[in-house]
Amino acid sequence: MLLYQFLIAPLQVLFEYIFGLSNGLLNHYGFSILVLSLCMNLLLLPLYRRSDAIQAEERETERRLAPVVDHLKKTFRGDERFMMLSAWYAENNYKPWYVLKGFLSLALEVPFFIAAYNFLSNYQPFQGASFGPIADLGAPDRLLSLFGQQVNLLPILMTVINLVSGAVYTKGGTLKEKLPLWGSAAIFLVLLYDSPSALVLYWTMNNLFSLVKNLLTAGKKPAEKPATPSRLPYSRKGFLLSGVFLALLTGVLIPSAVIVSSPAEFVNTARFASPLRHILYSFLLSCGVFVLWFGVFGRLSGEKGKSRLSLALWVLGICGLVNYMAFVPGWGLLTPELRYIRDPVYGFPALALNLAVFLAVGALAVLVYIKKPKVVLPVLSVLTLAVSGLSAVNLVKIHAAAPDLQRIVSEAAEKSPSVPLSKKGKNVILLMMDRAIDSYFPYYLEEKPQLKEQFAGFTWYPETLSFGPNTLFTAASLYGGYEYRPSEMNKRTEEPMEVKHNEALRVLPVLFSRAGYEVTVCDPPLAGFQWIPDLSIYEEYPEIRAFHVEQGSFAPTVQENQESIWRRNFFCFGLSRCVPTVLHPVVYGGGTYYAPLRETHQFDKSWAALHALPDITEVFEGEGNTFLAMCNDATHDILQLSEPEYEHITPFDNTEYDRAHPSRSAKGLPDILLETDMQKAHYQSNLSAMLQIGRWLETLRQEGVYDNTRIIIAADHGYCLGQYPEAIFDPSREQGDAAMYNPLFLFKDFGDTELRRDDTFMTNADAPAMLLQGLIKDPVNPFTGKPITNSAKGTEDLLVTTSPDWQFAINNGPAFFPAVWYRVTGPVLQKDSWQIAGEW
Repeated sequence: MLLYQFLIAPLQVLFEYIFGLSNGLLNHYGFSILVLSLCMNLLLLPLYRRSDAIQAEERETERRLAPVVDHLKKTFRGDERFMMLSAWYAENNYKPWYVLKGFLSLALEVPFFIAAYNFLSNYQPFQGASFGPIADLGAPDRLLSLFGQQVNLLPILMTVINLVSGAVYTKGGTLKEKLPLWGSAAIFLVLLYDSPSALVLYWTMNNLFSLVKNLLTAGKKPAEKPATPSRLPYSRKGFLLSGVFLALLTGVLIPSAVIVSSPAEFVNTARFASPLRHILYSFLLSCGVFVLWFGVFGRLSGEKGKSRLSLALWVLGICGLVNYMAFVPGWGLLTPELRYIRDPVYGFPALALNLAVFLAVGALAVLVYIKKPKVVLPVLSVLTLAVSGLSAVNLVKIHAAAPDLQRIVSEAAEKSPSVPLSKKGKNVILLMMDRAIDSYFPYYLEEKPQLKEQFAGFTWYPETLSFGPNTLFTAASLYGGYEYRPSEMNKRTEEPMEVKHNEALRVLPVLFSRAGYEVTVCDPPLAGFQWIPDLSIYEEYPEIRAFHVEQGSFAPTVQENQESIWRRNFFCFGLSRCVPTVLHPVVYGGGTYYAPLRETHQFDKSWAALHALPDITEVFEGEGNTFLAMCNDATHDILQLSEPEYEHITPFDNTEYDRAHPSRSAKGLPDILLETDMQKAHYQSNLSAMLQIGRWLETLRQEGVYDNTRIIIAADHGYCLGQYPEAIFDPSREQGDAAMYNPLFLFKDFGDTELRRDDTFMTNADAPAMLLQGLIKDPVNPFTGKPITNSAKGTEDLLVTTSPDWQFAINNGPAFFPAVWYRVTGPVLQKDSWQIAGEW
């Protein structure tokens, strides 16, 4: 695996990028394969010309030495023959291993063949795609039928072209020179006969290109050109150090800076390994690109080629470092898939400034390289040490985080989650759907009528407010009530936010546990201020059952695919941060970096957890009572899904469905348009989550526990999608959209059977008191001694923070970072309802 990452993976990434770019332009797999073959052959043409020249020199040398060699072999035996041959070779500056030069072209073909094989044989979208007479590019062509047997024509055509090309190339050569070419043609026929048509088509085009090249050069002896020294200075150490510097920058520093910001997001919870592993793979891939293959191209390009490549590496390194350090893109948050949550917007002024600086720095680097070549090596040495030092700091921090991550993942693996519900007692459920959009709910009901039956008994509260725009500020109040509003937690100046947040997550479980309920907690949000919730916050309460569900084994293929994507995309992301912004879309590839694997996403794990709810629910007979608190991220880690199934299917084409449904409708409400990718992804992911919750609610009915269960399904906050212009109270920033503070809130009480809408003003901090009502008399917070009520809603200022500082690892002091605070005095989604209270 490590050798593959160093030797073959760089070529495979190159294949993927060329194919992805051409297919983006042509939108046709067959023609894109032809473009891929053409581009690769043109790129490698100088290498093959150089290798052909080297092989021709070797053949000429062998022929010149052959008469004496034959004479010595006939005349002498044993050690005497060896000594005479050695003397003859030494006299002619020839070494016996030079015979391997005759296999140089074949040696070059092998890694490229392996890379092409792995890419084109496993590219899932080829399945069922046709090209001319080829019915399926993902399967053998079966173009001929002889005596009732299907015969693959493409491999035979490929072999014929290969043999003709070899015959032209070795015309007048000896049998010894022809045998390797005949042998390789036979080997490729055997290897590729039953391969997918896409791969054989690619290799057939390669052979055709080789045939044309050989026909054009047949009988022409390479012109004897005296070796002219390059006008550019060249240093072997400088060439190597430039490659190492770029490898460290793109493969270590930039990826480690991403991982160190949140190591838990880059852990395979199905099989723990330190996130440092991603850095190793990224570094090997970047070394393969900038050290190995740039070195191979340089070695086979002659003195001028080496000088030019050396200059290119030097300029790329300097410009890439400046681009990374000086231009921090304001494109928002990165997902664990290294995709920006919002599609990057490339404004012209920013593009022009970045390109101007890039060109200016590049010109200066060229000038220094030519005029002051002795400066290059010292500068590279200093920069390499600096990048190594910064990388080392990140690596140490990631390594230090690994033990805690391993403990948390081990806990997830050791416990199989289960959700007990009683048939005769009372069940209480709090299901937090992170960032679920409240205003979408009635539109789901219209599009999927079965949801009306499944959610019968629930009341939807459209006028629901959250006290902040992110989980850091809002989850605590959803779990603990009004005394965990951001403004109230700021008053407790003796404790860090992590302590207060963990306390809020324990309020309901401890209260219900002390009241004799069987308590289950799943995936408490940001527990221990970790992305993978730290269940140890419940250790002192052994009666509370705590589980990881999203991090469990419900979606193992997602974990494995994610590993494969990380192995390549960390380097690709590093490269995207080093190129000028005008080229960023080319490298970024819409967030996929042209990965050919089935796209995986955090959504898949969250969706799988919801899908598994009916299976992990255990209904029991008896009088016992139960309480469940669960969080799920399917509505947060959003992506576009296949319609109308609303499932993650790759590839998918929603063109026809979107044409038939340009907007979504609900009775008595204005239509909403799904115009942007973010709007589509949020709507589709939210609806997909609701469909899975609906399946679970149906299971509860079938098991006879629906009527005796009180349920709140609520979000911690909403999101800004620009669908409600009247809700934007501060157009200068995304936190100025009231939709960010409008979380989903659904409530079903015992015995409720009708689906209703209630326009009463609510906040998600109402949830704890509503869940406790009538079950625990005069409930009191077990940690602060304060009553748990909703009286604050009518008697106190409800202050909302619009802070953008969501990073819990940083914003973890006794009070949240200063921000602009607002009072809300009317309908949540009306900008006139939002009045500035101050900044503190």
